[in-house]
Amino acid sequence: RAFLKQAADANLETAEVQQARDVLKEIEQSEDAARVALSEAAASKDASQLTQAIQNAEAVGLDGHELADARLLLTAILESERLEESSARERAIVEQERDQSLINSLVVATRCREAS
Repeated sequence: RAFLKQAADANLETAEVQQARDVLKEIEQSEDAARVALSEAAASKDASQLTQAIQNAEAVGLDGHELADARLLLTAILESERLEESSARERAIVEQERDQSLINSLVVATRCREAS
């Protein structure tokens, strides 16, 4: 970019300048595509899709707030998934304990009935 600015300031138009413009255009298109992918992945709130979009954005050299925001969102999504898994395990344990308590109560009631 600095090279192109210098060339523009010097009013140069060479094959090298044109080649640099073409490369810059490709880079900008890649960055734009990476931004779109980050945005779509963020909207989906899918951790694997967001991880892939972040990796692609890093690969094309994208940096800045879009990438930082995507990383923060990914961290939040992963933490939320971890909490949901933990909560599901806790519910399963409570249900298992409740079921065991019910079974124990039925056993006691059956024994009391048999004893009388």
